[in-house]
Amino acid sequence: MTDRNRILVIGIGNDFRSDDAVGLYVVRKIEEMGLEGVTIIKGINDGTSMIELWAGVSNVFVIDCVSSGDNPGKVYRFDAFRNKIPEDRFPSYSSHAFNITDTIALARNIDRLPGSLIIYGIEGENFDTGDRLSDAVKESAGKAVIRLAGEIERIICSKCTD
Repeated sequence: MTDRNRILVIGIGNDFRSDDAVGLYVVRKIEEMGLEGVTIIKGINDGTSMIELWAGVSNVFVIDCVSSGDNPGKVYRFDAFRNKIPEDRFPSYSSHAFNITDTIALARNIDRLPGSLIIYGIEGENFDTGDRLSDAVKESAGKAVIRLAGEIERIICSKCTD
C-alpha cells in the first residue's frame, strides 16, 4: 500500500497528565481493532514532525484533548479543509511543544497538508498529574473511538470498490 492510500491516525497527549492522555487512549483503542491499512502514531512532540508524517498521505485523523471551558467530554470534529479550527479549542499553551492550529497553518503555507485531515478534540476536565481519565472524558472517548472507527471503515470499504 502506498502512502497515498494509507490512513494515518495520530494521538496527541501526555499519559501522565490525566485527561490530556485522551488522544493516546483513543488511538490505542483504534490500534487494538487491527484495521488493515491504518498506521497509528502515539505521541508527537512537535508540529513539524507531524507534518513530515502526514506528507503524501491520503487520510489523516488527529485526536487531542482540548481545554476551552466547555462541558467535560464534549467531542469536537473538524475537517481542516472545510472548517477553520477554533484556536480557543486548541490553545497555543499546552503540554505539547505545539498546537494543532499552528501546525495546520504551517503545513498549508508550505503545501504539505495531507489529502484529508480530520481533527477530533475531546474536552478535558482534569489536567493534574495522574494516569487516569476522568469519567466524563473516558465515556466520550469510547464514543469517539466508535465514530472514528466508522469513518476509517468507510474509507477502507470505499477503496475495496475502487
